[in-house]
Amino acid sequence: MSLEDQIRQMAVEAIEQIIPETVAVRQEYLTPKQAADYLGVAQQTMYNWRSRREGPPALRMGERYLRYKRSDLDQWVAGGGR
Repeated sequence: MSLEDQIRQMAVEAIEQIIPETVAVRQEYLTPKQAADYLGVAQQTMYNWRSRREGPPALRMGERYLRYKRSDLDQWVAGGGR
């Protein structure tokens, strides 16, 4: 196996390890629409709850992005949030 093939194989193996972790992180953080679907409510309800400081906790990712952790949604529902 040539040096180039060895490097290519190492790169493929490294990428294969990273991709599942990235997908798992993306699945853990939901957009307001995804969170609303997950909870079975309208997206506007999520925004209303947030503006009234009700509902599940949300996270700001940067200045523009609002996300909900799936585990926070589960805890909120388990605690009688609805």
